[in-house]
Amino acid sequence: MYFSCVEKRNEFSSKNNDADSISFYAAKSLDYSLTLEKRSESADKAFRLAKNKSDLSVLYSALYVKIQNDIEAKGDSLDYNLNQLKKIASKSKDASLKAGYFSLKANSSAKKDSSYFYFQKAKNEYLFLKDSLRAGYNLLRLSEIAMETSNFNDVQEYATEGLNLLNQSENREYISHLNNMIGLSLENVRDFDAALSYYKEALKYADTELFKDIIKNNIAKVYQEEKEYQKAITIYSEIFSSKNLDSHIESKARALDNLGYTYYLNGDTKGIKFMLESLKIKDSINDELGLIASNLNLSNYYLNTDPELSNKYAKKAFVLSDKLKDADSKLKSLELLSKTATSKLEIDRLFSNYVKLNDSINYEKENAKNQFSKLKFDNKETEERFLKEKAENAENKLIAERAKNRSFLAITSTIILLLLSYLFFKVVKIRNAIEKQKEIYNTETRISKKVHDELANDVYNIMNFANNQNLEILDKKETLLTDLDSVYSRTRDISRENSPIDLGDNYPLQLKQMLSDYQTENLNVIIIEENSINWNSVDENKKTTIFRILQELMINMKKHSQASLTMIKFDFTNKNISVNYSDNGVGFSEGKTFFKNGLQNVENRISGINGTITFDKKTNKGVKILITLPS
Repeated sequence: MYFSCVEKRNEFSSKNNDADSISFYAAKSLDYSLTLEKRSESADKAFRLAKNKSDLSVLYSALYVKIQNDIEAKGDSLDYNLNQLKKIASKSKDASLKAGYFSLKANSSAKKDSSYFYFQKAKNEYLFLKDSLRAGYNLLRLSEIAMETSNFNDVQEYATEGLNLLNQSENREYISHLNNMIGLSLENVRDFDAALSYYKEALKYADTELFKDIIKNNIAKVYQEEKEYQKAITIYSEIFSSKNLDSHIESKARALDNLGYTYYLNGDTKGIKFMLESLKIKDSINDELGLIASNLNLSNYYLNTDPELSNKYAKKAFVLSDKLKDADSKLKSLELLSKTATSKLEIDRLFSNYVKLNDSINYEKENAKNQFSKLKFDNKETEERFLKEKAENAENKLIAERAKNRSFLAITSTIILLLLSYLFFKVVKIRNAIEKQKEIYNTETRISKKVHDELANDVYNIMNFANNQNLEILDKKETLLTDLDSVYSRTRDISRENSPIDLGDNYPLQLKQMLSDYQTENLNVIIIEENSINWNSVDENKKTTIFRILQELMINMKKHSQASLTMIKFDFTNKNISVNYSDNGVGFSEGKTFFKNGLQNVENRISGINGTITFDKKTNKGVKILITLPS
C-alpha cells in the first residue's frame, strides 16, 4: 500500500507587501490541513496578485500552485493554465521552470504513458540542473507508475536511483516513500525478508503518523503472507488503536478488516466480529473499494462453513469490482463464485469467464510492460544524444581555450624578461588546465566511441528485427525484449565505468556502493573492513587509483572469472593500506597474465603511488590479489 506525495513549490520573493501577500496566499494553498476549496481560493488570490507583477518567476510560481490545486479539483481550466505555464517557462532563462512544467504536466495526465514520458523529461532536466531533490521526486513518481504496471524491476531501479540522489538530503518524506516503493516491489516478487528490511527503513524516515500506519500495515501484510499471524495481529491491533486514524475512517475500517481476517487465518473465530464491523463502517461511508476487500474476505471466511453465504459476499464483490473496473478483484470474485456454485453448468460458465478475464489481465499487463520498455529505451537514446552533444561542446571549449592561451602567450612574450617568474607560474597553471580539458575530452570521446562501437549496430539490428518480424509471436517478442535489455544493461555499464568519483566525505560509501553494484543473483560480493581507514587523510590521487583499480578488477571478474563469490577486504596496519581481493572463479593458467581485457595499466597505477601488487599463483582455483600502499 502507498500513496503519492506532492511536490511542493513555493518560491516567492519578499521585497514588498504585494510579494508578501502572494507568498502568504501561495503558502495557504499548500496547507493540506485546509479543505480543497479553501486551498483553491488562496491559490486563485495568489495568482490574481501575481498577474500584476512583471517578475516571470513570481507569476510562474503562483500559476504553478494554482494548477496543483486544479489537478486535485479536476478544474475545467487545467489545460489552459498548463499552456500558460509552458509559455511563461519558455520566456524565462531559468531552466528549472521548464523542468517544473514537465513535472506538473505529468501529474495532470490521466494516461500512464503520458505521465511516464513527462516525469522522465522532468527528471532529466533536474539532473542536468543538479537539483537532486526534485529529480528524486520525479524518480519516485516513475517508480509508482512502474508499480501500477507491475514492472517491479523498474520500481526498484527508479527508487534506488532516487535514494542515491537523496542520500545527503534532509527530505525524509521522499526517502521514506522511495524505501516503501522498493519494499512493495520486493513483496510482490515474494522476497519477504528484503521487503521487511526496506519497510523498516521507510518507517524510520516517515514524517507523518498517517504514513507510518500505512507502512506498518505493509509490514503486517508481509507477516501475514509468511504465516506469522501473531506478529501481524499485534501490528494491526496497534494501527486500529492509533488515534491518528480517528479522522481517517477509511484507513481505520481497513485496519479493522485486516485484523479480523488475520484472526481468521490464525484459526480464531473472533475475527468475524471485526470483519463484519469493518463492513458496516465501509458501507456507511460508501467506501466501495474497501467494500470489495471486505466482501472478498467474508466470502473466504464462509467458503467451507456456509457456501451459500460465501456466494452472496462474492457476488457483492463481483458487482462492485465490475463497477470500479477493478480487474484483479473481479478475478478473485469469479474464483470464489465458481467454488460456491451449485450446478455444473454454472461452474463451467464461471470458470470460462475466469479464464477469459485472467487472459485479458495478463495481456494488458504484458502490453503495458512492452509499452513502457519502449518508452524507457527511447529515453536512453535521448540521454545518449545529450552525452554526444556534451562531448562536442567540450571539444569546442577546448579549441577556444587553446586559442585564448596562444593569444595570451603572444602578448606576454614582449615583456617576458621583466615578468619571467610570473609567466612561468601562469604557463604551468594553463598547462594543467589544458591537460584537464584533454582528459575530459578524451574520456567523453572514449564514451562516445564505445557507445557507437558496442551499441549502434545492436540498436540497428533490433530496429531491423522489429520491422521485419511478427512480434505477436511470443518467441519473437521475447527475443526483442532480451536484446533490448542487453543494450540497456551495457549502456548502464558504460555510464557506471566512467562516472565521476566523490573524493570527499562520501568516498567510502561510494566505493562500497560501486563494489556492491556488481552483486547479482548469481554473484555474492562480500566487503570486509578489519581496521577502520580514515579515508579523509588519504591523498586524493591514491583514493582515485584504489577506486579505479578495484573497478577494473570487478569488471574483469564479471566478464571472465565465472565467479559466484568475490571478497574485498580493507585493512590499515603500520601506516599502510592493504586491499585483499579474492574470488572463486576459473583463475588464470600458468604463463598467462591476469592483466588483459582492460587491466593492463594496473601495475603502472600502483607504481605511480608507491604501492605494490602481489598475485597468489599457487591458488588452484580463483584469483587472489594483494594491493599495498602507504597511507
